[in-house]
Amino acid sequence: MKDVRAPKGSYLRGATAQGDARRVYLGLYDLGVMAHYSGDASMPYHATADFNGYALGEGGIHFYFESDCVNALEPGLATDVLAAARKNKTRWRSSWKADPLHPAELVKAMLQDSLSRVPAVSALDRRHAVTQLQAPGSTRNAQRKPAAEGCLAMRALLVERLARGAVLTAALWETVLPKDVDFSAAYVPPN
Repeated sequence: MKDVRAPKGSYLRGATAQGDARRVYLGLYDLGVMAHYSGDASMPYHATADFNGYALGEGGIHFYFESDCVNALEPGLATDVLAAARKNKTRWRSSWKADPLHPAELVKAMLQDSLSRVPAVSALDRRHAVTQLQAPGSTRNAQRKPAAEGCLAMRALLVERLARGAVLTAALWETVLPKDVDFSAAYVPPN
């Protein structure tokens, strides 16, 4: 994006565009891919070798927490995530003790933070969602309540994790976007 000077204002198909329009398309694509992976870093089970809770008989917790719960708790979840990200951005970034110009430090700090939240997700899952655990080490998924019911108690933790992922994504974007890009006037949803 650093080489973009004057993209045309009319509709262009990004995949076949040339010049600045092509650079914008590729830059946005790369930022989207980065957002996926920085979001992953905020999810607790991405930070552990027991990526789906099988070691403790909680198979399926990863996808239940980060996918089923997200789907079940919308609408409203995204609005709360954005509000939490805006409210806590400065405090969270400071707590990571990572150089904001070094993406690897930011991601490592997030992964450490995420790993520390695995026990909380596990406890909420066992208390409010799991109806039948599997034998520890089994690769079968635990049985759980439907997400609309089992995820309600996980909502606050899910909002916090997704908001931290949004803050990390913004911090990473700041390391690669031209310095004059300013998101301070970005959309603020009405109250």
